[in-house]
Amino acid sequence: MKTLVRLLSAAALLALAGRASALVIVDYAFSDQTDSSLAITSPVQVSIPPGTIDGLIRVTYTSDSQGNIQDGPATLDVLNMDAGLDVSSSFLNQPFTLTGPVSAHLLDPVDGELSGTQLSFGNAPGDFHAFGTITCTGTPCGAVHLPSGTPVPFDGTGSVSLPVLTLGSIHGTLTGLTFTVGSASIVATLTINGDETGRQIPEPAAAALLTLAGSLLALRGRRRP
Repeated sequence: MKTLVRLLSAAALLALAGRASALVIVDYAFSDQTDSSLAITSPVQVSIPPGTIDGLIRVTYTSDSQGNIQDGPATLDVLNMDAGLDVSSSFLNQPFTLTGPVSAHLLDPVDGELSGTQLSFGNAPGDFHAFGTITCTGTPCGAVHLPSGTPVPFDGTGSVSLPVLTLGSIHGTLTGLTFTVGSASIVATLTINGDETGRQIPEPAAAALLTLAGSLLALRGRRRP
């Protein structure tokens, strides 16, 4: 019995020690106050202005026991972008419009490293699910293989190298995001500016300590006459 109590006590100490180097999950969101923007760079150049894009970013950082972010391994868990296209532009002096919802969501978490204010992924690719509907209206639409006035749905996946992201809020530029709409290949650049909206500290060590404490109390109770 004494041996078991000692083992449980040692496990409790290990749980406490492990908590000194913990994790913190931080959420960021695009907002009307930030300068996040989406620009289509090919086959035509169109900029979607700030304030028309919603986005969520979630990163799991290494932290101290108080939940303060520290240098070390980090994971990009979520990078979702949703935009409502409603833009007018011109191509070869001919006006056209692009409308419709478009989205790009990160499919799988990507491991990175935080050093100072730089969150780097070593040019690791992010796999994205791009989907939505684009309606092109105007004479230039035919030149980019989009029938004028006809909604064209798209749904596919693509990979793009993840940029270095800069903290205290979060900033970076994702270039070369490519998706196919009908027979047109659309290439876009996403400029990310996100404000922190919340953080949470996972508590596996705390849960383990509660279980261990209960076990210790139960064992000590059994030893009493």
